[in-house]
Amino acid sequence: MEAIISIQAQTDRRFRLVVSDNSNTDELRHLIGGCKDLLYIKRPKVLAATDHGNLCLSEVTTEYFTLFHDDDVMMPNYVAEFWKAQTLFPRAIAFGANARVELHKVFVGLSFNATRSYVGPISPDNLLRRYFSHHQLGIAPLPSYIYKKDGLQNLHFNVSGGKYADVQWLSNWAALGSIIWITEPIMVYRLHGNNDGNFESIHDRLKFLAYLKNSHNVFSPEILSDYRFFLYKKLVHRLRMKNHSNTHHLLSKFIAAHRYQRLFRLSFYQALINKAFTKLYLRFNEGLSR
Repeated sequence: MEAIISIQAQTDRRFRLVVSDNSNTDELRHLIGGCKDLLYIKRPKVLAATDHGNLCLSEVTTEYFTLFHDDDVMMPNYVAEFWKAQTLFPRAIAFGANARVELHKVFVGLSFNATRSYVGPISPDNLLRRYFSHHQLGIAPLPSYIYKKDGLQNLHFNVSGGKYADVQWLSNWAALGSIIWITEPIMVYRLHGNNDGNFESIHDRLKFLAYLKNSHNVFSPEILSDYRFFLYKKLVHRLRMKNHSNTHHLLSKFIAAHRYQRLFRLSFYQALINKAFTKLYLRFNEGLSR
């Protein structure tokens, strides 16, 4: 109900709200009751998350759409800031946005930091660097994204992608056209015990590694190398505990080599300088505001 109320409180009314009920009870139907200005759809059977998402995608009829999560909250400027950005970047294929991140309803920071009002255009490489490369400044959370229906084409959520199918989804959009991130926070992203991201899955991490290998024509070799470094650091500890000494040794050699090789990459220093400059800029502005 908090999510619905926050959407209905938008200052810009150029939107249509659809509630897709994928539960196995009538609790949500009774909770919504006589709520006006929304379309309520009760699914005849419970679907897996990816299947439910793909069904919603098949029903999109508007020029732009978003798949907003029911445990997050829109700020009153969500729709207004989107239309403002769309006017400035009419060819953008998708828009992500900043969020106020809350842990148990306590503000813990912004989802990403930037010195400009808009970040982009974001390429597939730039997008994935934000997730696991060095010296990054955060990401636009998945529920913040607004997509252009023209870009949807044959895109869908990949059931075989596991927990990280959302990153595959976003990288596929980035490969189709430019993505713009709105720096102004326009939603509240809530962290809680049931967040999927709280549960690690090495199996699904390996699925994502396979995805990157199969998409070598989309991403640079740097991305694959950075992801391996990110993944192998997680694996090394587990292998050490299970006494897999040979595999542990091989992965440790890769990690050591990667730490050395990245010192000769321009992107490594660009990210380092950008992060340092952004932090100084934000601290300076914070001092002025006081």
